[in-house]
Amino acid sequence: MTKQLAWMAAIWIVANTTASAAEVVKDSWDWPKAMAAVAKKHAGDPGKVVPIGDSITYANPAGRYARRGEGRTPEEVAICTWMQSDKNDKTNGWWLAADDQPSGRSWTAASGMTAEQCLAGGHRGLPALDAILKDHDPRIAIILLGTNDAGQQVPVEKYLKSMETIYEKCLANGTIPVVTTVPPRNPDPAGLIGPYNAGLVALAKKHGLPLVDYHGEILARQPGDAWQGTLISNDGVHPTNELAGGPATPENLAKDGYLLRSWLNLHKVIEIKAKVLDGAAGGAKTTLGRPAKVRKPAAARAAAGRATVAGTGFPASAPPLPPPAGNVVRVQNVAELQQAAAALKPGQTILIAPGVYQMQQSLVIQNADNVAFRGAGGDRSKVVLDFAGSRHAEGVVFTRCKRALLADLTVQNIKQNGIKINGDLGAEQVTLRNVHSRNVWQRHVKGPQVPPGADGKPAWAPGHRIEFCLFENDRPKQVGDDPYEDENPQQFGHNYVGGMDLMNMDGLVVADNVFRNIRGKTGEGRGAVFIWVGSKNAVVERNLVIDCDQGICLGNSARGEEGGAHATDCIVRNNFVVRCPESNLFASFTKGCKFLHNTVHDPQGRLRRLLRATGPNEGLVVAGNLFSGPEIPTENREGQITFRDNLNRDVTGYFRDPAAGDLRLVAAAVDAIDRGPEPALVTDDIETRPRRGRADLGADELD
Repeated sequence: MTKQLAWMAAIWIVANTTASAAEVVKDSWDWPKAMAAVAKKHAGDPGKVVPIGDSITYANPAGRYARRGEGRTPEEVAICTWMQSDKNDKTNGWWLAADDQPSGRSWTAASGMTAEQCLAGGHRGLPALDAILKDHDPRIAIILLGTNDAGQQVPVEKYLKSMETIYEKCLANGTIPVVTTVPPRNPDPAGLIGPYNAGLVALAKKHGLPLVDYHGEILARQPGDAWQGTLISNDGVHPTNELAGGPATPENLAKDGYLLRSWLNLHKVIEIKAKVLDGAAGGAKTTLGRPAKVRKPAAARAAAGRATVAGTGFPASAPPLPPPAGNVVRVQNVAELQQAAAALKPGQTILIAPGVYQMQQSLVIQNADNVAFRGAGGDRSKVVLDFAGSRHAEGVVFTRCKRALLADLTVQNIKQNGIKINGDLGAEQVTLRNVHSRNVWQRHVKGPQVPPGADGKPAWAPGHRIEFCLFENDRPKQVGDDPYEDENPQQFGHNYVGGMDLMNMDGLVVADNVFRNIRGKTGEGRGAVFIWVGSKNAVVERNLVIDCDQGICLGNSARGEEGGAHATDCIVRNNFVVRCPESNLFASFTKGCKFLHNTVHDPQGRLRRLLRATGPNEGLVVAGNLFSGPEIPTENREGQITFRDNLNRDVTGYFRDPAAGDLRLVAAAVDAIDRGPEPALVTDDIETRPRRGRADLGADELD
């Protein structure tokens, strides 16, 4: 008998001696030792955890608890932060597994897929496993396949051969594969689930792999003897999902199959990180088992130069986009630009030649998906859309389009809204990247309210991303800038001006931008970032807001409780906010929102509003922040707020160049260094450098 056949025979012996149905298999073999060698080969994102599988992985509820779960413990929040599981981009493996692509798949999972099809690729257009590993390079891959194999009666030997090849390819890539047993299904016409799972356990032991016994956990937790209709839905195949977002109470883990799977996966990742990855980093350890900090000398840090936005210490350039491919239309004047927009087709890129374009009307991007309008050459200062002479009050307008990009150009001199994203008219997943928006006199970016759907249920504008942009005005708003305010001077006193005003957002990301000098006539303008009207799951990170009337604002105290929470499960982290006296950080009518590790500097603020929280703020967490300025009055901390591990006093001497907005720490910042919350609430800093050991307070981690 060959070694291969002997191994198959052993599998069948295991299958015939499997423990009772309600016994959960524990991975008691020494997988941490085997995986430590694998971890040392990986050179990609340290926290990239990617689920790979079929519809049980592709379905949105599969990662809901990891991405935005209710009632997560501090340990679970910390691992989710490490995985960046709240991001809506390719840095987040949970997003990769759920993000809809054509034909019933995501980037890493596809409905109806078998193990053999995962290796070969092509099922519903999903790339082969080799390409997935190359393109996304997971540190950990959570793999669940077999439900469709059992439905198609794939022989045990063939299924297990495919699964072993999948695990071996992961190991060769430096990826730790997590073996997941196949959940029960009805029908299981050939009785294959049991032998499949026995074989998976044998493979995990053979290769020293971590295991999640999803099948055993379902049987152990099912109410009575009924997994179908409780943890597995009535279709007999897919997990139940009504409670997929948590909280993960023992009762809910016995009722909801997707919640149970996500919770098991989170805790397996916690275990892998503690037993393998934290040790693989080597070097000195803190008492928490994390690598100790080795700080660069102050002179070395000061010498590390970088191109900056003029007058600030903030990076001036975005990582370049790849050259446009496919259907590219090149334009060189206003007429060609407007003609290209009018004739826009799905998949097109409109590449705009360098020059100043004197726009006579709005540029409307509509009725086509997967489109891009880009400045040629990548330098946003070389392609300027100037709306000073436009007959319209708005600049660039997105309507009825999905996955549209505006990048590498300047828009300027606009009477009302510089860029308008009409989520109420079908604009979804719009990205603004490396755009300079200058002298806009109502809102640099406007996202109007989205009305309820035909069924009366709330609706949202999903997936917008605003990154590497500069939003600024040369001076405060004044008479003559905005016809509406000129006609109604008593309504807002020429203070109706702000950076971005975004309503009904879902999954919005605002990252790596600068907001500067956005002010009203009498210093009472609106927020540089203003998110409200039922928005949820927004992330605002690594931005600089300097010398604006208001900084980063969640909710609107003037609108009251009508319609419920203004902002739910939004995170504001790793931002610099400088001299925004009306409100530097603001929250009103929020639910489950977090202000984490921001640095706010406003020592002369006339209203002492480094933080202002008014009205109900259910579950608001304010932690790890550095508030440089006067003590925050208690009346500015209304609602159900957790306020902990923050430093609040004038610490001007802690920063590199506070006048210019460079709030990176210097060695003198003794009361900020290593004083962050434990366990860590963020894993990197404003420059995306990892935080090691106990984090520093504020947005910057001192080298």
